[in-house]
Amino acid sequence: MRQLDQIQQSALSEIGNIGAGHAAFALADLVGRRVEINVPKVWVASPTNLPIGMNQEVPMLATHFKVLGEPSGGILFALTKENASKFLGLIMEKQTQTTVDWSDLEESSFKEAGLILCAAYLEALNRMMNLRLIPSIPRIL
Repeated sequence: MRQLDQIQQSALSEIGNIGAGHAAFALADLVGRRVEINVPKVWVASPTNLPIGMNQEVPMLATHFKVLGEPSGGILFALTKENASKFLGLIMEKQTQTTVDWSDLEESSFKEAGLILCAAYLEALNRMMNLRLIPSIPRIL
């Protein structure tokens, strides 16, 4: 697996920050309130090693999207299980249970919200870099 040098890592992080800003704006529009984000983490990993760079001691829930187009790749939208439940409660405007007890509607809503964020992120990249990247149908990991 090819590794990024410091300049490439920094450039991808900055592009990711701009894309994440667009995603946060889309989320704010979705939930009707102000949203703050952390700077996204960027790393190169094979699909079998997706958790590299993540805190593996905290239970996580993630939605994975293949990125179709050139260059191809993937996006992982990951939250702690506790924050995933809070996130779902925010977008569904109701108190949600732990992720173990999610209904089909709740799981679908989590994937759909992740898709909205991913599409907004990719749209920012498409505009900045004159690309045509689109997300696949999400799957929960």
